[in-house]
Amino acid sequence: MTNHSINTVAKVFPDARQQADGSITFECPACRDDAHPNKPVTLYSNGALSCVRFINGGRDANREHVATIRTMLGEAEAPARFLTETLFDGKLTLELAPAERGKVKLVARNCDSVLHRDALTLDKADDRAKFVKQLNYAEAEARTVHKALLAMADRYDNVAAAIDDDEEGDGQPRQVIFKALADGRLIEQIAGGVFAVYDPSTRAVTYSRKVKADEGEYRTLQDDFLMQGGLFLPDKLTEYESEASLDAEIEACINRYSDVPTRERKLAAKYVRLSYISDKLNEISYFRATGERGSGKSRFIGTVGMLCLRPVLVTSPSAASLYRTMDAYQPTLVIDEFNASAGSEDSEALMQILNCGFQRITTIPRCEKGADGQMTIKMFSAFGPKLLGGLKLTDSPAFESRCVGVQLQKTSRTDIPFRLTARMLNDFADLRAKLYLWRLRNWHTDFEQTLDDAERELKEYQIEPRFVQIAIPVYGLIGDANLKAEFARMLEGRTEDAAGEKQQTFDGRLVDIVHRLLFDVDGEEEKETVTWKKFDEDAKPVEGKPIVFARVEQIVEVLNEGRSEKKRYDAPWIGRELSKIGLKRKKIKSRSEELRDKPAIIFDREAFRRVFGNFSLPLPPEFTVPTVPTEANPSIDNEMRWG
Repeated sequence: MTNHSINTVAKVFPDARQQADGSITFECPACRDDAHPNKPVTLYSNGALSCVRFINGGRDANREHVATIRTMLGEAEAPARFLTETLFDGKLTLELAPAERGKVKLVARNCDSVLHRDALTLDKADDRAKFVKQLNYAEAEARTVHKALLAMADRYDNVAAAIDDDEEGDGQPRQVIFKALADGRLIEQIAGGVFAVYDPSTRAVTYSRKVKADEGEYRTLQDDFLMQGGLFLPDKLTEYESEASLDAEIEACINRYSDVPTRERKLAAKYVRLSYISDKLNEISYFRATGERGSGKSRFIGTVGMLCLRPVLVTSPSAASLYRTMDAYQPTLVIDEFNASAGSEDSEALMQILNCGFQRITTIPRCEKGADGQMTIKMFSAFGPKLLGGLKLTDSPAFESRCVGVQLQKTSRTDIPFRLTARMLNDFADLRAKLYLWRLRNWHTDFEQTLDDAERELKEYQIEPRFVQIAIPVYGLIGDANLKAEFARMLEGRTEDAAGEKQQTFDGRLVDIVHRLLFDVDGEEEKETVTWKKFDEDAKPVEGKPIVFARVEQIVEVLNEGRSEKKRYDAPWIGRELSKIGLKRKKIKSRSEELRDKPAIIFDREAFRRVFGNFSLPLPPEFTVPTVPTEANPSIDNEMRWG
């Protein structure tokens, strides 16, 4: 089958999207024509096509269904097993089909009569000569038949290769930890080098060391990391009652072995279940526990992490080990004692990897030596669920914004075991066995609508967009309305905290000074009123013009209050910093000796909305330029004019 790039597919199907495993998905046109819109079809890297609507219908039904798509992509049908050649104006037809042990079945027909048939090796001249001799043609006609057989041998080599690609892949077993097969089955590696094979058409789970499919043969990963127990995998999959009972069991397990507030415990239970469908997401948050020594951080993230999909527990990982582990096994990474040191080269590298690991499309390029000894670029993915525990927050706002935070205190409970007990490990393993089954049963579910609904609901709250982005998957799994509201309020609190922290930065001080030069704010925070400063008609702000009462020299004067002469800011530098923030400046054009050519902030409604909004500073209602108060008495000496 033809191997298509995302560019060639997108020319036919504009909604085509490249997936992490190299496959391409787009809306199935056959389903759309049958009044079943928005059904995804997957074009695998080996050319196999699979429609989600026909996953349970079997191989033949799926092949018939996607035949139209192959035509649209410019492909022929799946390679034919029979080749034919017609000679002598239809008096002789040669038919060729594969046989056992590398031979072919060759039949010579005259209309409906069989002249001769044999199983032979088409590449052998003697075999071809013997076959032609049995047809009793004259010398010239025999040479024509012989040439036709040579041409058929060449065509057969191409067709046989295509058939092999279609049915056996590249002929070499592929090692995977998980794979969604073209026929709808799911294969998931569990302990002992075995696949749990889930068939959605029967909802049955079987076990096998290798799995054959249309696209090839698959076997489990068998490297040293796995053999030495680096991943915690279930021995088998076990039944559960319902999602609600599963959540209850997860919460009970977390509560049995750690002391954490109820809201955070419930959110952690959702995060556990979220990890089992993380390969269906494009973004995922991290779970972050902080607290003083002895507050139970390690126990909490260890307990939650051990319930997640393919947990790997590490301490002080290097950046390289982190992204290689995530790329190879798609695990849930649990990092204990995560206390990133500011200024440390290792910590900065690790933080960069973590900052990009929340999003699937972001990859990490590294130069490596290939099998031929030449340097090549390899792309690694650090995407996946992560739980981290440390004494305090990091100095990276970007990283912290990707985390759902849990602040822990020392517990007074005496029922929590201090040591890692056999019962504890068994409880973790029992729940993982149930969660793996939940994963396979729900993997084919389309979660896009759930995520869309979650995003729409979260946008109704006063939550910063970056917090909405990372909260959507967890929020989408919550069914309880009260817990949803609590989670949203927690995110609103984070938004307020982030705004306060941002206002304390140097940029925040600059923006606040400009805001105070322009506006008066009265009343309590929840009932505050914002109005423009009073000004004369001649000083009325005009769109695109500098504002006379928001000059750079005024901003510098406020900033330099109390600073020594050596540490004072100068106007040119402050002007450049204002431009970086988004507040443009321009010289005042005036006949007034006092103000002429002095730079001031330009009145730009859109820029003001964006910048002041970014620092959570309020604007007047409808943000319009006010009329001049009637008691104002413009000075006749001020000859500035605002066009």
